Amino acid sequence: MNSLAPKYSYRRLMIKLCLELFKRPRTLNKRLTIKNLKIFFLYWQKSFRCNVCGSMGKPLFDFPDAELRDLHKIGLLRETLQCQKCGATNRDRTLSHGILSEFYIRTGILHNSIYALSRLGLQGITIFDSDAFSPISRQLKGLTGYTCSSYFPGRDFGDLLGPGHYNIDIQKIDFENNSFDIILSSDMMEHVRDIDAAHEEIFRILAVGGVYLFNVPYDSSLDLNRILVDTSGEVDIFIEQPHYHGDPLTGAILAYRIFGKQIFKDISNIGFCLDFELINNAQNLIVNGDLFRAVKKIN
Repeated sequence: MNSLAPKYSYRRLMIKLCLELFKRPRTLNKRLTIKNLKIFFLYWQKSFRCNVCGSMGKPLFDFPDAELRDLHKIGLLRETLQCQKCGATNRDRTLSHGILSEFYIRTGILHNSIYALSRLGLQGITIFDSDAFSPISRQLKGLTGYTCSSYFPGRDFGDLLGPGHYNIDIQKIDFENNSFDIILSSDMMEHVRDIDAAHEEIFRILAVGGVYLFNVPYDSSLDLNRILVDTSGEVDIFIEQPHYHGDPLTGAILAYRIFGKQIFKDISNIGFCLDFELINNAQNLIVNGDLFRAVKKIN
């Protein structure tokens, strides 16, 4: 299968679309839209350097469900334009941009990819990554100073799942205070039931002057977060039709909220200094990449 239709290729995509046409023909109409076709012809021949794996190539546009993306307030290009070598999406490259910029600030070395960074090692900088399965994690796993996590509620939290890979409940993290210089989170916080507890834990384990880099579904037109599930009691109460996002472990994971400008106040109240940047970088094919950068203040 991989030789005939590589994982991140248009051949593999065509097979998936044909299967979808057979199983769920109505959903295909939401993907093969005029808007998606226009985007496909705009980007499919654009050459770029992936700032995750370092390879040059052209992107894979997977014709996402535009209606569903709008409902979940996830930009149409955010989860696509994949690198055909490592699978890094527009969102992955946005977070990679933040990591490489942070390493430049701390070391004076400007790497063109996470792969290039990994070849030199982390040079004493410690990283906690809440996604053990991302293209970024695949480049950094095994390096001294790099720790990643997964969430398996059926197992004991704190369990070692592999070298530097732990089972972690982000709402109650099993690490000491001031353990990491950089903490990464990519489209995870909308799935955390107690968001304040999670951010307080991240603040606790981050070193003073350390940086928390993250992205989340964010709607700048909202003053307050859009709450999808009432979590004030022990049992979840759905306020809207459940929003489920794709997940490498379970296939689908519940979203509790869509973030609005309230996130700036909430994060600042914990003790962070928070900035937001919308990144566009043609060289790395980052299109309207949303990146939050929260610094633990020096008291």
